[in-house]
This record gives sequence, structure tokens and C-alpha cells, in this order.
Amino acid sequence: SLIDKRIELQNKIIKDYELLKKLMNDRLIYKNENKVMLPLNEFATLKNGYAFKGNINFKDGKYPVITITNVTGDRLCNIKSINKVDHLPLDIQKHQILESTDILISLTGNVGRVSYCGINNGLLNQRVGLLKIFDKQKVEYIFQVLSNKRFEKRMISLAQGGSQLNLSKNDIEKYKMPLVSDIEINKISNLLMRYDFKILLGKNLLSNYKKVKKFLLMQLFI
Repeated sequence: SLIDKRIELQNKIIKDYELLKKLMNDRLIYKNENKVMLPLNEFATLKNGYAFKGNINFKDGKYPVITITNVTGDRLCNIKSINKVDHLPLDIQKHQILESTDILISLTGNVGRVSYCGINNGLLNQRVGLLKIFDKQKVEYIFQVLSNKRFEKRMISLAQGGSQLNLSKNDIEKYKMPLVSDIEINKISNLLMRYDFKILLGKNLLSNYKKVKKFLLMQLFI
């Protein structure tokens, strides 16, 4: 019962941090009186993923393949369950071999979710977009802008398709992005990033508490 109470409390802590971060994101970025609105293609271009062939052998290889399932909208992609290939396709492009700081966007199904890749040498799958940002100093700020639910809702409204929604390169690159001064960009980015890491830490603690509970329950039946 004690561990159940701690899990319940940890869930509340995470939700409180998420709500606080959302409110700060709205106020500091979207409701900032000093902002100007410019299309995203002024700062970045969207690159498409690699179309893996149907006969590819996905197993415990060297290179993880990042799919839309992994792009959850959390700060980092969820790679707990991920397919891997043991060699690079001969025709893969340079941008399709990912770095940990690459920003990824889901283009199909649950469109508009944004996450950092979080790992090096991951391979970009075809239904995931890579946002190639021109100015490296603005990477974190642009991530924070796009991780706001306003972006996801806008992408859902623009997406087309019957049984499954799809986003185009044009949909994303024409998104009007709030921009402030470089000084404000650095302050806002650093503040919101710290809350992201508090949320990550909170979720790691929650996962550990659940493991402890599972272990204790197993001991009851030994």
C-alpha cells in the first residue's frame, strides 16, 4: 500500500510539472507581446525518411529504426521497443542517419507529434520527418515551439486522408512560428528545457517504483 501511494503521488507530480510547463510555454512563446510570426521554412526544412523494402530483416542489429511509434511527443523518442537492422542500406541518404539532437515529427496517423531522436545512428523511417534547422542556436527554441499542443492541433486540422491522416512537407514548413529576440530565445529555451528534464526524471522514478511494486508482488507468491 505504501508503494501504491508513492506511485499515485509520483503521477500527480508529473502531471503538475507537465501542466506548469504547458502554461509557461503558452505564456512565454505564444502570448509573448514581443513576438513576430514567421513561417517555419525561414528557419528549417523538412526531410523525409527512408523507405525500407518489404524483405528487410529487422532483428537485433546495430542500427535502430525510428518509426512513428517511437515519436510519442515526449522530449525523447521512446526506444524501449524498437526494430534494428544489421547494416545500412546502400542508397540511404546522409540525413536519414540520425543524431541524438535531431527533431522528428510524426507524419502519418497521430500526426504532429514532436520528439528529439535521443540516440545516435538511428535510421529515419519513411513516415517520420526530420526537421533540419539552419541555425543550431535555435534548435531548442524551435523544439519548444513545436512541442506545444497548438502545433499538434494545427497539424491535425491540416492533415488529409480517410482511414489515416497524412501530413505534407508544405503543411509543416508553412506553420507560422512565434519568434522573439535572441536573448529571450536563450532564456525561454533554458527554462522550458529544465522542466522537460524534471518531467523525464519524474517518469524514470515512476518506472522504478512500478518495478519495485512488481518485485514485491512476486515475492508474495514465492
